[in-house]
Amino acid sequence: MSQLDILFRAVEELRKRTSESGNERQLKRIISANPDSDRIEVVKTDCKIEKDWIEAIEAGLVHVEKAINEERQFIRSNGEVVPIEKVKQVSRESVEHLARHSNLLTRETDNDGVIPDKLYTVERLTDYAVYENKFLYMLLCYLRDFVSYRYEKICELTNTYSGSLQIKKDFRSGNSKTAVEIKLNERIINDEYTSRNNPVRDDIDRIDLILKTVVMLLSTPLMEDVSKSPMLKPPITETNVLKMNKHFKGAKELYYFLAAYDKDGFEAVQRTEVLSPFKAETAEDFAEVIALLSFMTYEHGLGLRSYLKENYERILKEEEEEKLRELKRKIKSLKKRIEESGKGAEEYMLLLEQVNRSLESDVAALAAAKAEIEKLNANIGLLQGNIESLEKSVSKHIAEEERLKAEHAEEMQKAVNVCAEQIKNLMDGHAQEMEAINSAHAQEIENLNEANDKKLEDIKELMQAESERADERYSVLQSEKSEAEKVMKELALQLEKMQNDKLLSDAELNAMRKRLGVETDDFTTEVRFDELEKQFNALKTLFKEEWKKTKKKIRREVLKPETDKKPVAEDKPKGEE
Repeated sequence: MSQLDILFRAVEELRKRTSESGNERQLKRIISANPDSDRIEVVKTDCKIEKDWIEAIEAGLVHVEKAINEERQFIRSNGEVVPIEKVKQVSRESVEHLARHSNLLTRETDNDGVIPDKLYTVERLTDYAVYENKFLYMLLCYLRDFVSYRYEKICELTNTYSGSLQIKKDFRSGNSKTAVEIKLNERIINDEYTSRNNPVRDDIDRIDLILKTVVMLLSTPLMEDVSKSPMLKPPITETNVLKMNKHFKGAKELYYFLAAYDKDGFEAVQRTEVLSPFKAETAEDFAEVIALLSFMTYEHGLGLRSYLKENYERILKEEEEEKLRELKRKIKSLKKRIEESGKGAEEYMLLLEQVNRSLESDVAALAAAKAEIEKLNANIGLLQGNIESLEKSVSKHIAEEERLKAEHAEEMQKAVNVCAEQIKNLMDGHAQEMEAINSAHAQEIENLNEANDKKLEDIKELMQAESERADERYSVLQSEKSEAEKVMKELALQLEKMQNDKLLSDAELNAMRKRLGVETDDFTTEVRFDELEKQFNALKTLFKEEWKKTKKKIRREVLKPETDKKPVAEDKPKGEE
């Protein structure tokens, strides 16, 4: 049984005892005494946990665990030269070292062999402190701090009960006058009920599981071995394993996510719930407490504990004796009834059992109805007190409302008068300012028009002068263009003539080489043969032109012109056939 159940059971037992004693009238007086001063305040926290960092860590821890299970390691070799008697195993490194250091061979055997005095031995040790394992250890340490900080903050905000109580009562009961003032402030961290009924309990359990997983991974033999080496410090070096291995790559992505995460990962909003005045059931509970406090003050103040305890034990003893006497009377009466009924004891007991069951059901219904009536009467008394206090409050509120309305109407009238005066002043000032602005604007427009007309005339004159200069320039450029075209034509003719002269000189050079028996170039290629063909065509053209000049010269020098004779037919050179 929890502490809450024990306390609730005690309160219920107290109410049961006091209700049996007929103490309802005193409780009503306590409840109706200035109920507006009763106040309970409870601070509650609404927490919203973001899922992105939880999901990222859960996905990344899978890769971290598998990367740890790979148990990456490297073999460290420690070599030293020791006496031959201490050597247990000879390796390849031992033979290579002996081949390089022949001075170690100092003794000869009977069969012409040699024995070294000392030999190089290699001890291979397994070392798990590789860079990747150090990275995993650093990531897990960072994860532990990252998650534990947020887990503690969320639990502190959502699992903490913070409440306060304030009660002030002043009432009379017969010849007694009682004044009570109770103030209570309480704060419970990791409260049992609040923690069990937390709205974000599922998310907190997920974070708790992540934290336990990280602690478990840190306690693995591999991580405990790596923890003995110096811890890495950011930034990390992306080795080939961190880049290519699937699980180490997932761990690396989780590290970058955590390094870039700059938020709290949760949002908490605190709100205060107020209970004032109390409900009927709540008011009854606190009235019981006040009555109990009054009795305890009276008891301990007058030192009545031993006296009341003796009375309590005497009353209990008398009740027991009365119960015993009553039981004896019932047995005697029962025996008499059995004799009068003429039935056996067992049959009579069965009939009584049936009657008792019927009566018990009627008594239970009657007790429930009675309790309901008493509860309704208590509520009626409480409601009457509340109605009276409400009527007083309403009358005060109406009077205050009338006073505020009158003050408001007076202030509104004053404000309207002030606003009207201000509006009139503003309108007069605005009209004067608008008149001054309009006159200044008209003068400025006139000045701008005159300046624009002058600028327009200047622009027209400038455009006319530029147009004339452009025409002159155009005529000069046209004449320069025609001169340039003539020069280009002359240059083209000169170029063509120079190309023909080059072809002729190349043809003459090749012909002289051939005639003199000098080795000529190879003209079997397509490009060289085309060049030779161009030389041949140039020679043909030259031959035709020179043949025409030669024929004219022959006619002038050899043949005498005779008008009555027919001209001699011209012979065609062999080259033209």
